[in-house]
Amino acid sequence: LRGQLAQGLDPMAQRRLKASDQRRQIVEARLEDSRQKAASQSRALTMRVVAEAWATDTGGSWTPKHAAQVSQSLTDHVYPVIGDVPVADVRPAHILDLLQGLLSQGKVETARRVHQRLDAIFECAALTHELPGNPVALARREIGKRVKSAKRDNPAKHFPCVLQEEAPQLFKAMRAYVGSPVTRALLWSLALTASRAWEARLAV
Repeated sequence: LRGQLAQGLDPMAQRRLKASDQRRQIVEARLEDSRQKAASQSRALTMRVVAEAWATDTGGSWTPKHAAQVSQSLTDHVYPVIGDVPVADVRPAHILDLLQGLLSQGKVETARRVHQRLDAIFECAALTHELPGNPVALARREIGKRVKSAKRDNPAKHFPCVLQEEAPQLFKAMRAYVGSPVTRALLWSLALTASRAWEARLAV
């Protein structure tokens, strides 16, 4: 204390300054610890973890078939590309690259469905994990352009229709068919009602 006084310093002020510095160091250490914990949690929240949690929370109203389709599309097309990426690190460029890979293969409908599911996943993640934004929403306009372009390059292919002049030959072939009675009945049901094939199948 005498040494501080000899230097023209106030010992009481020096004590307060030291205490304040100690408190600041403690606060900074706690903040750094919180930042490290948050970063660790963020790394643990990979795209796969968040997507699976979304499917579990949302899938209660899904049919088993739809749940299997969603799971399969994520497993086949999303997880191999960004499954291990922390969800907070996913950027619009990741989404565009993922969907472009599908569009380049002509899988327009698959890309559309994956796009819808990714949008729902990030919308949920933004609310649950306080993400700053939805990268799918940010890339929506560009995704729309690419999907339209892919549709032009890969027009939908429908089953050919039976021409009117071909109908008599088709009916003769149906009468001559000696397969299952159920199949015969469904063939005539389709011809007489013009129902969809899957509707006729489910009617059995």
